[in-house]
Amino acid sequence: ARQELDETKRLIQQTEKPYEPHTPDWPDWELPEYIGVFKPGDIIGYHCRNADIEFLEAEIAELESKD
Repeated sequence: ARQELDETKRLIQQTEKPYEPHTPDWPDWELPEYIGVFKPGDIIGYHCRNADIEFLEAEIAELESKD
């Protein structure tokens, strides 16, 4: 379980990068609704799962301490 969780954390880190807004290259482009949710430079990715990962780490640590 520990190895799988470490691999998950590594993969999540690969998804995290600063947000770069798209610059349209045609004049009639209309902004989608989600524009403005992220600001340039905000870190986006799967880090929203960090609470779940912390929970799993605590569970694994508890099981390891019983051994």
